[in-house]
Amino acid sequence: MGPGGRIGQSTDAALVDIVRLLGVTNRYLAAGGVKGDSHFPWHVQSNLSRIRQDLDIWAGSNQDAFLSIDTLFAPQDDSSLILAKFVYHLVHCLIYRPFLPVDLQELAETGQHQSWQIEATTMCFLHANAIAELVELSKASPNIHWPSFVGYCISTAGTVHVNGAHYAGREGDIFARSAEFLSREMAALNEMCMQWAGVQHQRETLQTVYGCHSQLVKALATNPMRFSSVYQMEDFFDRYPGQYIDGAHNTLADVSVESVHER
Repeated sequence: MGPGGRIGQSTDAALVDIVRLLGVTNRYLAAGGVKGDSHFPWHVQSNLSRIRQDLDIWAGSNQDAFLSIDTLFAPQDDSSLILAKFVYHLVHCLIYRPFLPVDLQELAETGQHQSWQIEATTMCFLHANAIAELVELSKASPNIHWPSFVGYCISTAGTVHVNGAHYAGREGDIFARSAEFLSREMAALNEMCMQWAGVQHQRETLQTVYGCHSQLVKALATNPMRFSSVYQMEDFFDRYPGQYIDGAHNTLADVSVESVHER
């Protein structure tokens, strides 16, 4: 038996299995995502539906480990279980992020692809919010030490919240706290930069996306033509023309502690 009465091998197996699913997701996205699939995303035989099914199976197999915050952040436990939870939410963000509308008015029409995109948008924010909340909860657990990979999870959630920060809605909407979460995510990345040089790239990517998205929203506000449906694009970053952003690339650069403190 592992610490806290939990079977240690089960925790490791959960992490390995969800990381395997992350690899499947990355291959799906690298092959073009929706454009590389032979079925529409809402079709039961689509590659995206298979990934969703595998996520549901993983969640069902590990639901006992995530019943409560106390269980998840048990003082005796290592961070493997929480890292698995990060990856679980990350995969959801990656598969749903390309469907995010630049303007919520894109979802006002009726039709099967619009209803599916509404569900995808809701799920994307649900899991991005969960990543932001995990970061906040982990601050109260001094035994938690994150690897550099968590910076990628935080940055990915931040790109979702960049979209939500520009949505006009009501209090209580799934994206209502996007600006708050985005601010916390930037602060978390700043802190992680002091420990991991690779996180600097994630921080700069998120800053770039924020600037590009702000310009895109301004351009659309003065453009009489409606923006084409996002789900037709191959990659989330394709919505920012003229700006090359490679989500699979990671720049390693020397980061001085003094420059981090200045920020």
